[in-house]
Amino acid sequence: MSNRHYVESRFLGGRMSKVLLAVVFLGLALGGCGVDWFPTPAVTSSSSSSSSSSSSSTTTTTTQPVTAAAFTFTAKTGVTAGQLQTSDSVTVSLTGGTSAAISVTGGQYAIGAAAYTSAAGTVKNGDTVTVQHTSASGNQQIVSTTLTIGDKSAVFSSTTAPLAVTAFAFSPAAVTGVPLNSTQTSTSITVALSSGSTAPISVTGGSYSVNSAAFTALAGTVKNGDTVVVQQSAAAGEGQTVTTTLTIGDKIATFSSTTTSSATIVSATAFSFAPAALTGVTAGSTQTSSAVAVALSGGTSTAISISGGQYAINGGSFTSTAGTVNNGDTVTVQLAAASSDGLTTQATLNIANQSAVFSCTTASLVVADFTLTPASVSASPGKTMTSDPFTVVLSSGTSAPISVVGGSYTINGNTFTSAAGTVKNNDVVNVQTTTPSVAGQSAATTLTIGDKTSTFSSIASSVTVTGFAFTAGSGAAGATLTSNTLTLTLANGTTAPISISGGQYSIDGGSTFTSALGTVNNGAIVSVRQTLSSVTGHTVRTTLYIGGSSAVFIGTTN
Repeated sequence: MSNRHYVESRFLGGRMSKVLLAVVFLGLALGGCGVDWFPTPAVTSSSSSSSSSSSSSTTTTTTQPVTAAAFTFTAKTGVTAGQLQTSDSVTVSLTGGTSAAISVTGGQYAIGAAAYTSAAGTVKNGDTVTVQHTSASGNQQIVSTTLTIGDKSAVFSSTTAPLAVTAFAFSPAAVTGVPLNSTQTSTSITVALSSGSTAPISVTGGSYSVNSAAFTALAGTVKNGDTVVVQQSAAAGEGQTVTTTLTIGDKIATFSSTTTSSATIVSATAFSFAPAALTGVTAGSTQTSSAVAVALSGGTSTAISISGGQYAINGGSFTSTAGTVNNGDTVTVQLAAASSDGLTTQATLNIANQSAVFSCTTASLVVADFTLTPASVSASPGKTMTSDPFTVVLSSGTSAPISVVGGSYTINGNTFTSAAGTVKNNDVVNVQTTTPSVAGQSAATTLTIGDKTSTFSSIASSVTVTGFAFTAGSGAAGATLTSNTLTLTLANGTTAPISISGGQYSIDGGSTFTSALGTVNNGAIVSVRQTLSSVTGHTVRTTLYIGGSSAVFIGTTN
């Protein structure tokens, strides 16, 4: 290199160094002022292939997150156990968007008036939301439901009412002088819960019954208003005490019994029923005595038993089983009246050393007099004849024995029978007899009801009447209707017995009509009469018997 070139090179090199140094200081100064002196160059990507080439650029946009305003629910306290609880409503307020996710745990939610659901969903800005759950089944327990809207959550809770049991006690709380090994049952107490709907119940030293259910020693649950009694087995030794403790919620009561001892004798004050005897009662009815009060000395309870009936203590159920009665209890007796009239039944009640009798006597039978009509009839030999029906009247008593001799009877149109039986007041009875097989002979059928008797007779006759018939008639209600007259032509004899059923007859135009058995001659003129029914269109039949023949006169009410 020549000297000139060397000098120029040195001059230019020094000068360029100064320029570069100045640029560096300027960049540092501007960088301190926030100027990006060396901006990042844009990145360009490209791809190529044998057939084509392309270039593209991508722009990324960041979305602002949706935010929900905080919300709260008002907790509920003192609610009823096991009931549906619904929160107050909250209004959805969103920023950064118009909708957000919604979900729930421990219950259900509803948007506006829509149905409640537990499924996750979407809620919009301005929607109202409520949540719902079922309160706890026990007292003073909490159930919580958590609602989440977007990034915010709130809890709705319900707390059941605390248990509050009213104090209770058995009355009496203790009985004394009870028999060894006897079963002792307390009076009932009624569960009163001033707060809460159920309470735990348990017992020691015995068993309990709720609302008359089976006794149990197992712990359980009672509701407000339930009735509870306890029961225990008295001690096996004399003068010993057994205590039963009943616990309901946080309240306790005891019932105890002390067995009798040979040194202590429980006695009862004499008692009687008023009235001690009932009379004129209906057969087969149930009769109940007045109540007697138990008054004891030497103890508070004693044995009770009965024969011939049942007893009830303090209006409870009647029983015939021996048991225990307490001082101050009231006792009534019940027995069944005899099934027949004029009979007495009685029950004897025993309390400690005292007894009293309660009895009842059914009404004595009084049968009104009755008469079989006609008293006698005539008919051909071997013919069956039936009396007029009559109504049984019992002025006292409800039924009466009935029997028959020499024939048969029927009650209320049933089959005729000769066996003894029973009739009731207002039954309808008639009897039946068969005329002897020999003309001129008679047969009697005697009917007995209670202490009353009547006879229906039949006479066998071979005499007959030729052309024996009446013409039917009619008339006003209740009027006396008289038949046409008939002149008798007798065959097989000149005289014949005459009788009538359902009316009266007259011979030879006489003014006297009769229903008594009589005799009529050949050629006599006869007529009959009857009283018409009071009901329009009804008919009355009057049958006239002469010898072995009969004729019927029928009258109809106009």
